Amino acid sequence: MLHDAGSDRRSFRHQVSAFAPGTDLLVPDLRGHGESILHEHAIATLEGVLADLEALLRAVGAEQMVVVGHGVGAQIAQELAHRHPGLVQRLVLISGQDHHRTPDPAGRLRLRVQHALAHCLPWSWVVRSRARASTTNPALRQELTSTSLAAGQEVVLDLERTTTQHRHPVAHYRMPVLVLDGQHPDSARREAIPGCIAARSSRGSTVAIDDAGTLCHLEQPEATNATIRTFLAR
Repeated sequence: MLHDAGSDRRSFRHQVSAFAPGTDLLVPDLRGHGESILHEHAIATLEGVLADLEALLRAVGAEQMVVVGHGVGAQIAQELAHRHPGLVQRLVLISGQDHHRTPDPAGRLRLRVQHALAHCLPWSWVVRSRARASTTNPALRQELTSTSLAAGQEVVLDLERTTTQHRHPVAHYRMPVLVLDGQHPDSARREAIPGCIAARSSRGSTVAIDDAGTLCHLEQPEATNATIRTFLAR
């Protein structure tokens, strides 16, 4: 399970408690997040995180697995599946962009402006603004604020920047793919998700979780977990 940039492994607590009995789970803190250590001069980049994950999978002797990713973690999951199709048995993408869709010029400009503003504005303001946009739940807003402040501006923005900039076309995912989002995701994500499923997997499906936004796994964990169980049972 791969969490979003600015979050940590605890964001999957409802999934861990639901799926842990009888299931081997790997729920790491990504580089620079939570309790992970970012060594001096190291940077939280997509390639660095992938190297960390590949080392972890070798260490535990993973042979086949289901990869669940949220937000930036969903994009990392897609890249992991692209590089290791024999290892990734199924993909569950929660509120994620289509990692392999090349943004149009307007989209690239929007990303550059967003990252430039995030560097220029006070980080505490950026974090709180993002939390307000992500959920209406006060406790979850506070949690997002705390984890993003703890990770720090450079870690979060470096991981976001390198992940969103690393895009190359991939024709097809051989594994089944489930894409989850809240009933009211933002417009950019709403456009990206169907493209990911329709173009990347012949065994893909999309599900919108009622009464949730981009944090459906936290806002509506029972519905999210039930949907994942149904997908895994196919």
